[in-house]
Amino acid sequence: MGWRAARFSVVRGQKLRAADAGHIVVACRAMAPRTSEDLEGYLGKLERRFEKLDDGTYLIAVAPRQPPLAMRVVPPLVVMQLDIGRVPEQDPARCSALYKRLLELNVQDLMHAAYGLAGDRITLTSALEIDNLDLNELEAVLADMSLALSEHVPALKQLVGP
Repeated sequence: MGWRAARFSVVRGQKLRAADAGHIVVACRAMAPRTSEDLEGYLGKLERRFEKLDDGTYLIAVAPRQPPLAMRVVPPLVVMQLDIGRVPEQDPARCSALYKRLLELNVQDLMHAAYGLAGDRITLTSALEIDNLDLNELEAVLADMSLALSEHVPALKQLVGP
């Protein structure tokens, strides 16, 4: 007798129901965070130090002696952003080298975040859907940003210059 494929359906807020014609129907409550308080619980489980500001922004310690990561719930998203520094002023050659390196890092090293520009500032940003966010996904984004701060930022600051 061969393996038989099972189909699972998730119905939020209902109890387990009996199997129907060989298909397994599972009903369970979603475990993804829905509120800021849920995110605080995730940060606690990940043993991340954070401070919640009056406007709902979380400042999360990502790496020693580095600026904090700003995280904010903007339904339906959780947006995380890290300020890396200022774009070099009026130096096209330096800007070109910097932009090229940012694009290379986006492809080579970052899986869950990306470098970008916000006006004259270089940022590292990630956005995740809060309805589907799980602990592993949040941990992966925080690890990506920690890697960027410890390994990328020192070299990027050299490209930016004084």
